[in-house]
Amino acid sequence: MGVIAVDPSSPFTGGAVLGDRIRMQAHTLDPGVFIRSMATRGSLGGLARATGDVIKLMDAFGFPWIILETVGVGQTELDVIRQADTTVVTLVPESGDSIQAMKAGLMEVADIFVVNKADRDGAHALMADIRFSVHLQYTSGAGPKDVDWETPVLAAQAANDVGVAEVLEAIVRHRAALGEAGALDARRRARRRAELEALLVEELTAQVMARVHADPDLAHTLAVVSDGALDPYSAVTRILSSTLARP
Repeated sequence: MGVIAVDPSSPFTGGAVLGDRIRMQAHTLDPGVFIRSMATRGSLGGLARATGDVIKLMDAFGFPWIILETVGVGQTELDVIRQADTTVVTLVPESGDSIQAMKAGLMEVADIFVVNKADRDGAHALMADIRFSVHLQYTSGAGPKDVDWETPVLAAQAANDVGVAEVLEAIVRHRAALGEAGALDARRRARRRAELEALLVEELTAQVMARVHADPDLAHTLAVVSDGALDPYSAVTRILSSTLARP
């Protein structure tokens, strides 16, 4: 099993604690387990920019299971759905997570909901709220159209190894549902296309900015925008018409 644990980098120092690796130190020496910690390094999607490449390396190495742990899913940290076949959203009671789940778009992201620390007060109420929202979404047809899947809501106590087997069973069932519907291959093709498009944008941006800094007239355009004498939209048009027209 390969584990990729992503932690946020400090916006001030650039450093990262990588605490997830520390919490899993009891399994670092287990046979067949490899844990790789990564820092986001300024990436805002909940993963590091190189996470997708690490997934490819682990897959090429032959890991049958790869667990990808994000910095935490909020309203923007949703890059995990572009990398994982099955997305498990883990919530805990006593923290207003049902409201957060509904407003942050997690209802659309999750393939499986897990309420951890289910022995705490409020766990049953949280599960009931999520199940109601999930069922409403499923019956209204607002969920994913490429697979017939109503997101299960499971209870767990990870510290006591309670409910973990049920989570794994749900992941296996979701994988089977994706395969039967032909959605697994379709999603992976879309993922590869999205990766290509993202790399094109990144490379194009780098080439354009290199030309901007090398050309005094274009560099002056940046200075004019910084001074507030030119709006950014006009500057973009000016820069692109100049840089893209060149061989």
